[in-house]
Amino acid sequence: MLSEKAAKILLLLIRHENRTMTAGKIAGALGISERSVNTYLKEVYDFCREENIRVSNKTGVGIAVCCPGREEVGAICTRRCPFCDVAH
Repeated sequence: MLSEKAAKILLLLIRHENRTMTAGKIAGALGISERSVNTYLKEVYDFCREENIRVSNKTGVGIAVCCPGREEVGAICTRRCPFCDVAH
């Protein structure tokens, strides 16, 4: 199960639909430190690996959730995370 902050990071990446975001941009959007983002990203990566959701992460470019269907990922997130009560 995802923590609240990891879930917020995943939702932010889902909403950006295959576009990259740097850890700095994620931190700014969520009001947390870049170091915290990097810590929670490990949890996001594990979750995505378990659910067969591809994540692209390139140094200097950013992170993106590469999903065939935003609705599919949103449904997985909602089903597995109690913090995801927001419509995807």
